[in-house]
Amino acid sequence: MRRQTGGKTGMPPGNYEVCARRLSPERRWESLVLSGGLVQYCDVLRELIIERFDCPARLCTASEETLVGLLMLVLVASGRFDSVAAANAGVGSRQ
Repeated sequence: MRRQTGGKTGMPPGNYEVCARRLSPERRWESLVLSGGLVQYCDVLRELIIERFDCPARLCTASEETLVGLLMLVLVASGRFDSVAAANAGVGSRQ
């Protein structure tokens, strides 16, 4: 099996990129929101992710960011909001 390479570093694609491309093969994202302890405390990992995706990024500051993200997806899937952006605005206004 041949290893696929990509990005500026020539490294194999990371799990983040593989998962992102499964969700959006056309690469329709415009920016990243990085969350969780690893990217908050590991500068090297954060820099590698930003380099790989080659787009603006910010750190999520919510204390329960994973649950907030899941809540937004559920709100869209249940039809309460039309988009993740709208759910984010609705959830954000209540925090």
